[in-house]
Amino acid sequence: MAASSSRFSLLLLEEGEYYFDDYAAYHYPSLPPSPTTRLRGRVRLCSSSLFFEPEDVSHPLVKLSFAKVHGVSRFRGLGGHGLASDELAAIFVIQTSLTITLLGDNVIKPYTFTKGRADFAFALRYAELETFLPRLQDLLEISTLDVAGAEARLDSLIAIREAKLTFDHSSIKELSERIELEMRAVHELPLVHNPGRFVLTTARIYFQAFNNISGEPVASYDRSAIRSVARRRHLLRATGLEIFMASGDSMLFSFSSRADREAVFEALYAQDGVASQQEEFAANMTLRWQNGLVSNYEYLMFLNSMADRSFNDLAQYPVFPWVVADYTSAELDLDNPATFRDLSKPVGALNPDRLAGFRQRFEQMPADGTGPLTPFLYGTHYSTPGYVLFYLVRSQPALMLRLQNGKFDAPDRLFTGVAATWRNCLHSTGDVKELIPEFYAGDGSFLRNTAGIDFGVCQGSGERVHDVELPPWASDAADFVTKLRSALESKYVSDHLHEWIDLVFGHKQRGAAADAADNVFYYLTYEGAVDIEAIADPLERKAIELQISEFGQTPTQLFTRPHPRRGAVASPLGIGLPAISALPTSGSEAAGGDGGASTVNASPVAGAPDSAASSCGWGEVGSLVEDTAWGPIAAHKGAVTGLVVSDDGARITSVSLDGYLRVYAMPENRQVRAVAPSSLALSSVTALDASGDTFVVGGWDNAVYAYSIEYGSISAKLESHDAAVSGVVMVDELTLVSTSWDSTVKVWERKSTRNASSHLCPWPRCRSTTRRLRSWPSLPIRACLRRPRPTEPSWCGTPARVGQSSTCRTMTAR
Repeated sequence: MAASSSRFSLLLLEEGEYYFDDYAAYHYPSLPPSPTTRLRGRVRLCSSSLFFEPEDVSHPLVKLSFAKVHGVSRFRGLGGHGLASDELAAIFVIQTSLTITLLGDNVIKPYTFTKGRADFAFALRYAELETFLPRLQDLLEISTLDVAGAEARLDSLIAIREAKLTFDHSSIKELSERIELEMRAVHELPLVHNPGRFVLTTARIYFQAFNNISGEPVASYDRSAIRSVARRRHLLRATGLEIFMASGDSMLFSFSSRADREAVFEALYAQDGVASQQEEFAANMTLRWQNGLVSNYEYLMFLNSMADRSFNDLAQYPVFPWVVADYTSAELDLDNPATFRDLSKPVGALNPDRLAGFRQRFEQMPADGTGPLTPFLYGTHYSTPGYVLFYLVRSQPALMLRLQNGKFDAPDRLFTGVAATWRNCLHSTGDVKELIPEFYAGDGSFLRNTAGIDFGVCQGSGERVHDVELPPWASDAADFVTKLRSALESKYVSDHLHEWIDLVFGHKQRGAAADAADNVFYYLTYEGAVDIEAIADPLERKAIELQISEFGQTPTQLFTRPHPRRGAVASPLGIGLPAISALPTSGSEAAGGDGGASTVNASPVAGAPDSAASSCGWGEVGSLVEDTAWGPIAAHKGAVTGLVVSDDGARITSVSLDGYLRVYAMPENRQVRAVAPSSLALSSVTALDASGDTFVVGGWDNAVYAYSIEYGSISAKLESHDAAVSGVVMVDELTLVSTSWDSTVKVWERKSTRNASSHLCPWPRCRSTTRRLRSWPSLPIRACLRRPRPTEPSWCGTPARVGQSSTCRTMTAR
């Protein structure tokens, strides 16, 4: 007998199906039952089906769907010669009209569906039928109920079962470990949802699945090996968390509530050495990409991660663009613009004739809400689980069988050739898919049928589906990927990649800009289109969840302004971050720079701008007396970009790439204030006056802020520049100067509430980006008067160009 490790996996379950228990059992292939023909194995009891897995791998697994089962009864006949009476009494028979067999000889191939009456006899080797049969009968009855009734009954059974399954505390590896958090969670893998108990101790993460499928009942992960954490959407709910390890592996968990997710996030993020995925925005990956310090591939991977795309979630798999349009030439000419795809258009708009048909249908859809659907151009999406597995079917056949209910697609519909797939994306009205990262990294093994799987024969060509047919310019799969990667990093793509980013992650993803760019998809694919929790009808909720999980999700929108092109003047605020709800707002949720990412050296604010606070009675670090000695202060997650120290050394105020302003009382060695004025980095800080009660802060969001220590909050905000503020300095107690990466210097004058305020005239435009600013004893400024409102102090600023009229803006400070 050929024995093997278990062939059963959660991939064999249907979507939404729950795994309950397994039992050592015998299966009798024929009746009357005989000990000479019985098969030893395990019965797997699930919410919608029963499986029998023989130990002998030459025999296939058997799946009996409850929807096709017509009866269950104890065996009442006589047994074959040699069958013990106690074994005979343990036999039960299931009558079904459909038999599904799979994984015979442990070979991955389409399942076999056999219709017709069949009786399956099993005997549990150790469990009592008196316990087992009522459970089986309950599940059979549930399968006959309507959706609402079945869901309620099944949820009740699951809740009762899970309440009895407590965490095995003997699995904790060290006596010194203390449990910090314990809650229900689901380990999310591609097309697999594995519920269990999530336990966070002072040293490790433990996950104990509610099932016993794994040979390791409790998995553990050292917290010291965690490098970063990222909040994720799961089925449009803000309940997911992805944990990235030093090994490069990652784990995706979904929790019962957003509060549970946040509790785990905050606990992990608070530990030393753990970064948040959102931090890279504060350290501004965009700037690094613009300056050529990050490759196009790395930047796209970063944007995908920021937009909730994960390799652990096929519904939100990372999306990459088609960049090459030539799959017929003998050589790939990367110096010829005709080689490349137009990155300013979505795939659906690349063919003008097909686009005309899409537009005609779009215009016929009621736009006033009277129709059943919100108007859309494309009824399919550019990234779906089906499209991901279309590309990966050779390397992930089990996933395709799970998605396709035990079948591969028809041979003519499989990924047979690159050129044929590109043609289909240009001409088919049902195909607007983009690519996946595997086309630009790795050895291209996903293009080869190394497992020798029988995918069938194409009717059109009569050829058997095997390896993917490559373009003439590629000698093999590895060469194909290498050349595509070269194309992705080419000058043409670098010059135009920002246009594709606008479509997928940016301001052309939604609204009028999306309409103008012919970039409108079905409304349910967009984040925020529907509140799942608010849907009372279980049938409607299930339908929407199915749509979300199988038919594609648009990435989280990251930018609301045109994305800067590569090689443009470095400005982090050619972009905006609208999805504030997905970004940190307070405490440990704040955006922060990853100190291990070495992003500081790539930034124009590589060092903290020199402070001019000495003119206001506050000194720089260099002014500290030599015998001042402090230990290290773990003040920020990112590089410190500005620092002000009080004259007596009792208080330090700092700003950082992590987006935070923090105030520390040194005698008590504690933080007394912290605030994140913006979702982006802060570049500079200066004291407003000698009292040190108010500070002026410059940010990468183009703004200048006033922060009041007394009130512990931002008291004013001024949209001061067209790009990031690179420096702020008080020339004296009445005059503030700010500089920006838009190559401007602006002067602002502070006046008392009862006096006129001078609108200071423009400072001439700089020839290059201004990065640092020191206190100047005098400035060549002409004053022109403007009378402010009589009851408020104000800051008055200048336009960026000489001779240009301007309306003075007012910034009120408490």
